[in-house]
Amino acid sequence: MLFFNYLYYWCIRRTIILGEEQLKEVRAISDYQIALVDMAYATGTLMGYSKLSFQ
Repeated sequence: MLFFNYLYYWCIRRTIILGEEQLKEVRAISDYQIALVDMAYATGTLMGYSKLSFQ
């Protein structure tokens, strides 16, 4: 019985760790996308996407 309790605890703990790591991945991807937008805004390349031209 003790082995099954340990196995249950181990499975639950690994599931929690997996969820935490997936959350870190989503945060990293969203931070990267935000940084790309910030860089485009700072360099002025954002206007190219909207097909604006100044004459």
